[in-house]
Amino acid sequence: MVKSHGADQVIDHNREDFTKNGQTYDVIFDTVDKRSFAQCKGSLTQRGVYLSTVLSLAILYDMLQTAALGSKKAMFVTAGLMQNQANLIFLKELYEAGKIKAVIDQRYIHWNR
Repeated sequence: MVKSHGADQVIDHNREDFTKNGQTYDVIFDTVDKRSFAQCKGSLTQRGVYLSTVLSLAILYDMLQTAALGSKKAMFVTAGLMQNQANLIFLKELYEAGKIKAVIDQRYIHWNR
């Protein structure tokens, strides 16, 4: 499914540890805080970037350290939290034109106790 959306390569994290396959990547985008910058650093290209959507003391430390030292960078990204009306209209138009398709992998239910 991911390849049909344009990915050149797909890694199933349940079957393969991408940090041990010998390949390097320009960007590693950790959307669910599964890996740290330290774990991913060896899998980044010389100017590669590790992106995290989870704000933590660890990513803040990594961001400060990599801003001052080295060419590989760690960054926190809001990944959609800061959308504006123009972006949402653009996405709506793409969806209505059939150029993008929403894919729901899993649903999570949160119960208030």
